[in-house]
Amino acid sequence: MQRPAWSRFSVKRLAVVAVAAGVLAWLIPPIDRFGYSSVCDRCGKHQSVRGWRTPLTYATLFQRTTERDTPLSKWLTQTGIVPSHTHRWSGAHHNVVAYVNAESDDVVKLVEAAHRFGEIELRDKLLRGTFDPEYSRTVQLLTTLMPPEGFADADAFHAWMAEESWIIKNMLPQSPPGR
Repeated sequence: MQRPAWSRFSVKRLAVVAVAAGVLAWLIPPIDRFGYSSVCDRCGKHQSVRGWRTPLTYATLFQRTTERDTPLSKWLTQTGIVPSHTHRWSGAHHNVVAYVNAESDDVVKLVEAAHRFGEIELRDKLLRGTFDPEYSRTVQLLTTLMPPEGFADADAFHAWMAEESWIIKNMLPQSPPGR
């Protein structure tokens, strides 16, 4: 009589290997993937970090960092309001609204209107408020109060400022000392 292809000996060997592999897989944790986003709190540029690390020691095995412009960072760079600088990355998880503001075309429209119509102090308050967790929601609120068609001229912008003067005066950051 011929022995079957799966003899008793090979079945035992296969079972031992399978149990050993299972124990090793249980004892050695898998590689941990991670990722986070940050926003430069000076210009609004976006940074994304992705990578792998060991779960027990958190030693990074691989990391990839990418940067990209946001609508706000493009505008600030094009106008020269924010000169070339070393980015100060602020975790987007700490200030989600700042991240949303940097991506918002409406925030750019509001800041740009203040700049275009000579309201430099308001422009600076809006920019400070955009990146400050205490005031970033106020900047968002002001964008919802803008006319949908934007501001046709300086008179329209100044009329809007007069309507929203309480919010602008009391809910945006004050000018820094020495300004």
